[in-house]
Amino acid sequence: MVRKSIALGGVVIAVGMAVSFLSVLLARSVRIAPSMPTAQINMPAPSFELKDTDGNTIRLADLRGGIVVLMFTDPRCSTSNAYSDRINQLVERYEDEPQVRFLAVSSRPNAGEQQHLRELRVLRRTLDQKFPTLIDADGKAAADFGVTVTPTFYVIGNYGILRYAGAFDDGTPEAAQQPSYVQLAIERALRGESPDVTETRAFGCPLQTR
Repeated sequence: MVRKSIALGGVVIAVGMAVSFLSVLLARSVRIAPSMPTAQINMPAPSFELKDTDGNTIRLADLRGGIVVLMFTDPRCSTSNAYSDRINQLVERYEDEPQVRFLAVSSRPNAGEQQHLRELRVLRRTLDQKFPTLIDADGKAAADFGVTVTPTFYVIGNYGILRYAGAFDDGTPEAAQQPSYVQLAIERALRGESPDVTETRAFGCPLQTR
């Protein structure tokens, strides 16, 4: 009887340890899963449904059939602001091309707060931005696309296929005189093709997380 009790006790302890171990693994997986990026080149881009600073809802699924340039930016990031003129020039280049849509995304922890919304509206007027800024209040869109720094750019082609991900250009002084990675990706996407350069390393300010 003593031996059976000892054996039974050992089994109970082992089962308890196993359950605890599995619980820890499950808890970790639950925490990690939302932050795992799902965006892959030449695959459908992660879907999203976000409101802009005026309260309008924009769904990526509604924009399929055209080219979407997604720009994760931050008004408090010096690198993002340094690219404002070049972004506006690119937007103007395609203003007569209805197929091309530009969308900025703010994924700051306070993205949904009124103070930040006012800041984004003021910035839009100051920089004469002709594209909406979407509010990624919970950071899910940034996580799905794998954004780690701002600015980071994505070009989504016809049928929602991701064609380019990374920096606007290579950041050199000469880059301003050449077509950017983003422009080249747009041109190829308009022809239903992938650009020669599909991914680059984005650089700028670390994305603030919650």
